[in-house]
Amino acid sequence: THDLARSNQTEMAIEQALHLAFKRNGLQIFYQPKVNIETRQVLGFEALIRWFDPVYGTIAPDRFIPMAETTGYIIKLGEWVLQQACSDMQRLRLESGLDYRVSVNVSPRQLEHPDFITMTQRVLAASGLPPCALELEITESMLLHHLDQVVEKMRLLNRMGFYIALDDFGTGYSSLSYLRELPLHKL
Repeated sequence: THDLARSNQTEMAIEQALHLAFKRNGLQIFYQPKVNIETRQVLGFEALIRWFDPVYGTIAPDRFIPMAETTGYIIKLGEWVLQQACSDMQRLRLESGLDYRVSVNVSPRQLEHPDFITMTQRVLAASGLPPCALELEITESMLLHHLDQVVEKMRLLNRMGFYIALDDFGTGYSSLSYLRELPLHKL
């Protein structure tokens, strides 16, 4: 139908705009503080990617992240977010003298990529941020596919000193029983 064709054209245009935004530094990272509710002390931050396009306006992450996943562009995008977040957090830690931790969401496609662990180590080394200051947030839905491979990578990352958090638990089909099998620091 005419509406479907127009929708597909819009999606393709947004996909092309995403590539341009990445090349032209049109994407930004915002840092949402993580606060201890009792003491009101800031403990760290979660890195959240945002995109403000001059033509399409604000494009929500739930619209462009799945698009990046589908096209495989999430690998480049995820590495860029990790680089920025680690560099920014190391700079903040040095300037403030506080041991903040930064949380970065990891997509299923990133974690499944054979170079993910090596890339993460490389980014961390370049930034100077210690592994314990990086929390990798993995969504529950990621565990539903390739559970054994994902858990093995999580164990390796855990042994290397990274913090692992399971994000959005309870939104999928997971049960509490297998949480004991996962090398998690946070739920």
